[in-house]
Amino acid sequence: MAGERIEHSANDLPDDLPLLDDIAKTCTDAGFSNNGICIKVKGNPRFWTKYGGTVTLCEGLTQAHVANIVNTDLESVVRIPEVYVIFSRVGKEVQAVANAVKRLVNIKLPADTVPGPIGGGCTPHDFFLDFVSTLKYHTVEALEKHINAVVKFASPQTPPVDFRTETAEGLVLCFSDLDETNFMVDATGKLWSIDFGRTCFLPLSFVYYSLKRAPSHFGRCVAYLVEYPESANFSAMEIAAGQLVITGNNSLCAAVTRPAAQTL
Repeated sequence: MAGERIEHSANDLPDDLPLLDDIAKTCTDAGFSNNGICIKVKGNPRFWTKYGGTVTLCEGLTQAHVANIVNTDLESVVRIPEVYVIFSRVGKEVQAVANAVKRLVNIKLPADTVPGPIGGGCTPHDFFLDFVSTLKYHTVEALEKHINAVVKFASPQTPPVDFRTETAEGLVLCFSDLDETNFMVDATGKLWSIDFGRTCFLPLSFVYYSLKRAPSHFGRCVAYLVEYPESANFSAMEIAAGQLVITGNNSLCAAVTRPAAQTL
């Protein structure tokens, strides 16, 4: 079905394994406050299904790999439940939000626009500590210089960010808070984007950063459907953002953004 992705399937699936549609319905009926549920077959407990935003693909693949090793050892002192299938699905509302994000990130302002929100001010984005910059960047060059200074401080061997090419056609509208509560559907079925607290105009790389680092399950599902082009600046931006968190200081290396002092 649309929006479904099978990440792993065991070679020998049990004959009584429920259809994926039935598994998904059971989880939906149980509610998302759970992260696992027992599925019964003919009234008897048979399968355990883990689901929800706290369950990761890496967890499932690791368990499947370890189970394959341990369970073939007849003398093993421990057994691991076999992972029969790992799959993901997204609903219509996730697809609708993904379509909305695709539309909105195509909104641009001229290349010489001050990065950040309309009217100026600090930049709201999850790249920064506490989701907003401490500094006001008056040019994209100042933003680039600051990030590169932090990258050089933390990891001198890492290539610097370069926003010049991607901003040649302007700055793009960037969402950095893809939470499902920031969207609503009215009585006619129309989707509304209702929260612009962490939305502003920035270089393209910031859009990719937010999609790649989406913290919620909903946000990651949206990001998967948006399929935004990969940014060559992402690794450097990750290093810089991490350093801001480690030092607890959004103004780290901020001197590079200040104009040179005039000699009188």
